[in-house]
Amino acid sequence: MSYIYQNMSGLKKFNYSIKCRIGNHTLRSSLKTKSKQIATRIKNQIDDIEIDARLNPHRVDDYVARFWILMGKEDEHRKHKNSINPKFLDAYEKCYMGKLRDEVITNSTLQLYKDFHKNLLTLFELHKVKDLKLHSFNQEMLDNLMEYFSNQEYSPTTKNMRLRLLRCFLNWCIERDMIAVAPFKIPKVKEPIKKPSFLYPDDFQKILDNTTSLMQSYFHLYRATGLRRSEMFNFEEIVRSNGTWLMVKGKGNKERVVHIPDDMKDHWNTIKANPVKAHSITRAFSRACKGAGLQARLHDLRHTFAFTQVAIGIDPFTLQMKMGHSDFKTTQVYLQVDREMLMDLISDQNKLLDESRVLA
Repeated sequence: MSYIYQNMSGLKKFNYSIKCRIGNHTLRSSLKTKSKQIATRIKNQIDDIEIDARLNPHRVDDYVARFWILMGKEDEHRKHKNSINPKFLDAYEKCYMGKLRDEVITNSTLQLYKDFHKNLLTLFELHKVKDLKLHSFNQEMLDNLMEYFSNQEYSPTTKNMRLRLLRCFLNWCIERDMIAVAPFKIPKVKEPIKKPSFLYPDDFQKILDNTTSLMQSYFHLYRATGLRRSEMFNFEEIVRSNGTWLMVKGKGNKERVVHIPDDMKDHWNTIKANPVKAHSITRAFSRACKGAGLQARLHDLRHTFAFTQVAIGIDPFTLQMKMGHSDFKTTQVYLQVDREMLMDLISDQNKLLDESRVLA
């Protein structure tokens, strides 16, 4: 039920105020009186509104309006209504810009939010609902969004990434009492089972043979440390008596420490003296793979690092720390081994691991 309170500063008394909860909305207002008798009379009226709202939850908005009218603040009702049911795209933008301000997301994640923002804008324009309200984004609109993804021929991974952003946004709205619960269940698109992305030493050498000496240094270091592409450009170098270490910021600004192996120091010094843009490394790797007649991704070097660590005896939970995964389920994806790779490891370890990595 509602309650009234009176703020004081020393002997000075201020007007009574009231706080109540109507539906999912917590409302506060000054009663503009210092009389407890008048304040109590208004409180009783608010209590009646609270009870009616519980008995008729489908009319909560009407009871919220009655509250503000009783307070003599009809403008506040309009502001409140816009705050709890804003335009969907306005609220979505406020969500990701707030996360960026609070350093919850990085600039790379911000770009994902912006890309999805463009998707939503296009979707709303197609269905002529550009100013769609938050509470009007229902199951039908989700179905339209899934159809839009299919028409754009997005991969299952891309679809799941954008749906995850939608889920994060709805959770953000729930935390701010804009909605009580998610209005629908957000699906997860089934992704095809991928084979382990491991580069055998001979194949890795073929890639090195088809690129520049600078890119060779980058590829060597990615394979030897398991760094993500962007982490090579977001670090603090720490030199200690036991070697060179990097304090890197990964996804979600999570920090971890990465060791630069002694046999990689020359490559590391070359990289520091010759910084390049991240997309240049990806392009160079793609060209090298094409020249070597191989199909591989730069991220496969991270997979190779993971399997190499396990093969030389690193336990999975230590690997999770080295990879910078907050969830062990993510690490397990990197631990998948097909039968052919397992037989190669048992019969001839050097076929999978070059000598320097076995002795690491």
